[in-house]
Amino acid sequence: MRVKNLSKNVIISVFGQGVTIFAGFLSTRVLNMQLGEQYNGLKGTLDNTISALSVTELGVATAIAFHLYRALVEDDKKQIASLMNLYRKAYYVFAGILTTLGMICLPFIHLVDTKEHAFAPAYIREIFILLLLKTVSGYLLSYKRSIVIADQRDYVSSLVAMVANICNYASIIVLVTWLEDLGIALCAGIVFDVISYLCLICYVDKKYPFLKEYYAVPVDRKLIKKVFGDLKNIVVTRFSTKMLGCTDNLIIAKICGVSVAGLYTNYTYITQAILNLAQSFCSAMQPSFGNLVVDRDSERDHKLIYVMSYIFFLIAAVVMCGVFSIATPFVKDLWLDDTKILPIVSVFLCAVNLMLQIFALPIGMYLNVSGLFQHEKWITLVSAITNIFVSIVGAFMIGLEGVLLGTLLAYLIQIIGKSIAFFKDQLEMPIRRYAIAIAVYLVLALGEAFTCQRITMMLYGEGGILKFLLCGIICVILPTCVNLLLFCRTKRLHDTLDLVKSFIPRRVKG
Repeated sequence: MRVKNLSKNVIISVFGQGVTIFAGFLSTRVLNMQLGEQYNGLKGTLDNTISALSVTELGVATAIAFHLYRALVEDDKKQIASLMNLYRKAYYVFAGILTTLGMICLPFIHLVDTKEHAFAPAYIREIFILLLLKTVSGYLLSYKRSIVIADQRDYVSSLVAMVANICNYASIIVLVTWLEDLGIALCAGIVFDVISYLCLICYVDKKYPFLKEYYAVPVDRKLIKKVFGDLKNIVVTRFSTKMLGCTDNLIIAKICGVSVAGLYTNYTYITQAILNLAQSFCSAMQPSFGNLVVDRDSERDHKLIYVMSYIFFLIAAVVMCGVFSIATPFVKDLWLDDTKILPIVSVFLCAVNLMLQIFALPIGMYLNVSGLFQHEKWITLVSAITNIFVSIVGAFMIGLEGVLLGTLLAYLIQIIGKSIAFFKDQLEMPIRRYAIAIAVYLVLALGEAFTCQRITMMLYGEGGILKFLLCGIICVILPTCVNLLLFCRTKRLHDTLDLVKSFIPRRVKG
């Protein structure tokens, strides 16, 4: 059951994320073309404002999910129901807090309009209220999604979310094109969201009928203490991660200039889309590994971390080659124009940072499902502080590249710190062999990226869609073939192939 659900989770989650990214790209383009970049900028700014207010959730979902893994493995229905009751009450509280904060911001929200008379204050408040309602409805109706994810059935949630996202983006494309009114499109999006949440609630009620039976079961005080004990550590991790993710653009805009920040944003749109795909792949596997970690089998976990790291190395190498080699041709010739590109050194550092983020995903996943929140807290805090300090100094000294070097150092700290914490406290094994493996992966990926970049630069020439596709194929085939050949005789590749084979359903002979 674990392997069957894991394969479904991975395939549907990644596919759904890809479809969502494509639909989002189309809707953003339509919004720009039909209403102008001001409307797109207004929506983005208000989205970011609500996202900042939503930090009040503070990671309670992560804390409760960790305890759900064991309860589901032990089939402790009362414990599962108790955790879900706690989840429901917490999300109702967060919905109330978010609504209150939104209402406090409402009289001043028109100040986000930096252009004089670009939008009427009443219109800005209307869009803000609609976006706020969309987020609050998610808190009120989506809490049951957690049990679906923890029970390794995230493919159900992913399918529902994919359909809702397609309908959301389609409503923007159709209604903005037809009526040229963003407000009506957002209203339609809220309706689609609510319908998707209600469908998921119906599924959960049918699949887990004991949740209704134990709906009134009081939450155990010891359980609350455990959850909020973990939550104290997760809060710091969440804030540190937010700092690491949000400060680069601010530092670049303030020190290097808004125009440089705009160029950088073009590339981060690409890298974030790729990272979202990799994260969806990792998130789809997390519940299955969370159930495995409950058994505390160090030998098996040791084997799996090597397999997962190798799989994500294969992904990261292709991504590194692709971003370094063809991101600029994509921006220059297929998406925007040649005035929107970054220098080659900056593109290289963007590619390295994305590669490091993907490298860190498996060890980060294992840290989460193992409940090592206290270690993760300090690691993310140190990396975030390091990023801010080095990025500011680097920005003054060498500009954009200095900021990117600060981010690079922060991601290296995370990989090293999380690896040490997992091997020392969860596996209780030496880390030397794993550290050497990661170092080899990094060197190989960098070498392959430079090779791909040289080859594609010679082939691309005057450009064109066919040459771009050919360069993209080279960026996939070259690192993949090299890495498979180099490791073809190793146990690592054989273990990886065994894991992949286990995903393939076998026919039962009658």
